Amino acid sequence: MLTAVARYALARGLPGLVNFAALALFTRLLDEREYGQYALVFAGVALGYALLLQWLSHGVLRLAAPYAGRRGTFLLTVIQLFVPLGLLTAMVLVVGIGITSRWHDGPLMVAGVGLLLAQSWHDLNLNLATADQLPLRYGWLSVVRSVGSLVLGCAAAWAGWGATGVVAGVALGGLVSGLWSYGVAWSPARGATPDRELRSELFRYGIPLAGAFLLAYVIRAADRFLLAGMISPAAAGMYAPAYDLVLQAMGVLLLVVNLGAYPMAVQAVESGDAETRDRQFRHHATLLLAVAIPAAAGIAVLAPSVSHILGPRFAPAARELLPLLALAQLLAGFKAFYFDLSFQLGRSTRLLLATVAAGAFVNIALNLWLIPRHGILGAAYATVAAYLVALILSWGLGRKVLALPMPYGALARVSAATVGMCLALALVRGATGPFILVGQVALGAVVYLVLILLFMKGELRRMLTP
Repeated sequence: MLTAVARYALARGLPGLVNFAALALFTRLLDEREYGQYALVFAGVALGYALLLQWLSHGVLRLAAPYAGRRGTFLLTVIQLFVPLGLLTAMVLVVGIGITSRWHDGPLMVAGVGLLLAQSWHDLNLNLATADQLPLRYGWLSVVRSVGSLVLGCAAAWAGWGATGVVAGVALGGLVSGLWSYGVAWSPARGATPDRELRSELFRYGIPLAGAFLLAYVIRAADRFLLAGMISPAAAGMYAPAYDLVLQAMGVLLLVVNLGAYPMAVQAVESGDAETRDRQFRHHATLLLAVAIPAAAGIAVLAPSVSHILGPRFAPAARELLPLLALAQLLAGFKAFYFDLSFQLGRSTRLLLATVAAGAFVNIALNLWLIPRHGILGAAYATVAAYLVALILSWGLGRKVLALPMPYGALARVSAATVGMCLALALVRGATGPFILVGQVALGAVVYLVLILLFMKGELRRMLTP
């Protein structure tokens, strides 16, 4: 499993660095209000995607392997669902613009619709590459999209086109990778015939996921809208970069583990062998713990340095937010990439709705209570509480569908190695600066790797065994 994860680490490494560069540049080229507009458009795009399209992308990830023998039929059926759903989503957003009387922001909203369609198609292709276990194609798609978005978005911001130009640039970057992928990955669909039974299976599997993704979106993005409405768009603009920074840093690491492990988990479940399944899940959980815990702790300890990745207007707020948001992302990542597998691989996605519904309710209620009292920190407190509730419910309810083992021994050893890393980082956390941050990260990584090799040598060897 470690070999597969390593391939995706290479495939995601360069795009991850490019995304960091984009975040650093956008927070220097846009002011608080413009970044707030940009962040809110992205949140709206995430809403449309979660509501109408994300379930199909995850259906492709889960069902591509069982339908490998009918590849053309599978792909054509997916396309015939994606096209009308994409158009419907665009229409919903346009109507939403009219209802909210935001026509004076027309160019920004049109760019947002383009971004939604481009991003949805891009994610669909990434999940298809993951299901096919093609890390090279996954990496190429990610690089083309990230570099194109960075270059075009920065050029638009430099030209003075503000948030509208950045959103349009990012959309065009996604379109470039999408056009290339259509000619390469979807050619078996030509001349095939769609399958009504497969379409029904995609709906049965995916529609409950649509509700879960919508509610997960509430947990992830409602704070931005509430900050904008209860304080100002600039407050959302101050909060969003810190959230995005943590999401990109930890999200990439956790996604890399999931990309390598998820197809193997599907195969283990489809095999029907309980011993093979449990062994695969123990490896999956161990690797997630070994990546997520030190990443969250490192961000929290090095918050004074990490915050300087952002522009000088955003760094002071980020310094306070980063420890809380790192904890929130640790909870969110382990829920999404491990405990939620009970529902996804068990093909019982309805119970997943209950876990995210509870988290969404907690998030909204606490945001309404805490934002007036604590401002942007109140939004971070609410996010941590919401993800904690959702994780606990996912673990409890998921056991009724597909019980996943929890490697408590690995958790203890990873925690011990992380404590050692944090003690080393505490000695140098007072220094700040871009080159100093590189040195701090290198120090933390070396200390952690030495300790983890010392504590978990046997487990790592077993994960290297095919």
